[in-house]
Amino acid sequence: MNKKLLDAAGYRKGLGSGIATPRGMGAEPWTLGALEPSPEISKLILSALDQVSMVSATDGAGNFEYVNDHFCRTAGYSREELVGANERILNSGFHSSEFFEELWATLLAGRIWSGEFLNRARDGRLFWISSVIIPFRKEGPKYRRADHFISISTDVTGRKKDHSAGMATISHDLKNPLSVIVMNAKLIRKLAANDPIDAARAATIRTQSETVDEAAGRLGKLIDQLLR
Repeated sequence: MNKKLLDAAGYRKGLGSGIATPRGMGAEPWTLGALEPSPEISKLILSALDQVSMVSATDGAGNFEYVNDHFCRTAGYSREELVGANERILNSGFHSSEFFEELWATLLAGRIWSGEFLNRARDGRLFWISSVIIPFRKEGPKYRRADHFISISTDVTGRKKDHSAGMATISHDLKNPLSVIVMNAKLIRKLAANDPIDAARAATIRTQSETVDEAAGRLGKLIDQLLR
């Protein structure tokens, strides 16, 4: 971007109280004073987001400072129940500690994090969300670390269920022929053991059928890995 269009702080000139446009995210979290839309614009933004997205704000300890109506409807909690509560209230237990360590390392380094969560609603229902979390810090030279976080999320439970159903169908279609192969390999071994043929031939049949078994097992595991 042409530097003449930017002010000393790196934002577009001439926006007044409108939304400032950062020069670039990099590894530097936005300051809380960097985005100062007018009250009217703020209402419009929140109204638009509330129609399609779950929006929340948390402090550095992960305590909710703000949740929008869409967030409350999806999670099944009232705003009064959520504000002041820790985000662990939604923890489904699905994600590993390593998952959260990577998330916090990214945010505290001042970088935007994006990914998917499996959360638990107030009534015990599980729901998937796709989230973008943006780190912010207070203004001033002594504030170098992000201590506020804005999350914008979309409920993707339906998409995940459709995907899972599709994967289950594909898994069945691929693994059903494998089960037939394994069953027939076992039958061949059984017939060879009971058939009055020479020992060398019986040993060959047994070895070859066991090879088929092993190959089918490896293919079954590969299918499971590909469909996860």
